[in-house]
Amino acid sequence: MKFFIKITGLITLFFSTIAFGQDEWIVRSENTDNNVRAEITTKSKTSIRNYSTKETVSPELKLFCEADNPEISMQINWKRFISSFRNTEIGIKTDKNQINWTKFNIDKSGEITFLKSSRKLNNLMDNLNNKKRLTLEAEPYSEPSITVDFDITELKKYLNELSILCIN
Repeated sequence: MKFFIKITGLITLFFSTIAFGQDEWIVRSENTDNNVRAEITTKSKTSIRNYSTKETVSPELKLFCEADNPEISMQINWKRFISSFRNTEIGIKTDKNQINWTKFNIDKSGEITFLKSSRKLNNLMDNLNNKKRLTLEAEPYSEPSITVDFDITELKKYLNELSILCIN
């Protein structure tokens, strides 16, 4: 009986470890936002404070293509106010590399930054391949900077899947 309990405990521990270590990318090709054909999204591994609602939020990274354009775009939903200006600089760092600042557009809510398909985005995507961690830094208007981390270990696999969905 003790042997059976030990084996059951080990099996449970093994499967819970596997589930914990799995990446958390979500692939959608149906039921997406208005003009989006397909998307992959993940939540940040770190959370930030939303000063207007006093809650802690986990920003989301989304890569997507639109119904009329198979090229991939990037969006970061910070889930808090970043700026009322039309664009802002976002610091991008992978693994232990140096931070690079890139100009992102901002939506009308002031909470979502995005890069539409462009050479700048293609270079960024090439840089993200085979990396493990993506760190993004934003400097909200008249507030201290915020930093979030994303696990991008499996990004290449999901980006390939997204590319196929966008072309078809």
